Amino acid sequence: MSKTPILIPTISDLLDDFFVGYQPNAPVGVQARIDVVRNDLEQHLDLEGPRVLTTGQLAILATEKQFDPVGAFARTMHADDLYYALQHYLDVAHAFEEVSLRETQIDVVAALAETLWRKRLISERNVSECTVIEFEIALKRGRDELKKR
Repeated sequence: MSKTPILIPTISDLLDDFFVGYQPNAPVGVQARIDVVRNDLEQHLDLEGPRVLTTGQLAILATEKQFDPVGAFARTMHADDLYYALQHYLDVAHAFEEVSLRETQIDVVAALAETLWRKRLISERNVSECTVIEFEIALKRGRDELKKR
């Protein structure tokens, strides 16, 4: 009896699946903000995602970028890499100025991270405890900033 290999979804697959099911019945205005956040997140991953990669992963990413640099990070990396990048995306430097967009940004990131945990795409085996704590702090900091506005 042979084992069926398990395909590990790429970030691109994860984002597609997540956004299809994320607030599908939301009003048009909310959907528009979700789309803006998704596009911004994808651009962020291309620009800043490599910060979280190992040397071997950077080599894979460099090869993929030769074919098409846009979306290369999302096409080649996986859930744990996404989680590490999401923490960075919560930083004030990447925050939307408009309150409704910042709220959507924080809501999307929180829901996406929760989905990664719930579907067991990430765990304590592939995400450090320190990163989990730092992610929660970044999320709280983002929410607290919103309350001040």
